[in-house]
Amino acid sequence: MEVKVRLPLGVLRMLEERAAEEGMSVEELIKALVEGYVLEHAREEEISAV
Repeated sequence: MEVKVRLPLGVLRMLEERAAEEGMSVEELIKALVEGYVLEHAREEEISAV
């Protein structure tokens, strides 16, 4: 699935810096951040269901 997002220039620059530190593209970094967010919330729901 492809999603297009407009980001403020400051946010884009911050993502570019972080991606460079991690040796990733901005797209790869965003995907990793989203996957981490989804996994974290799935764990929280799993824990609260117990």
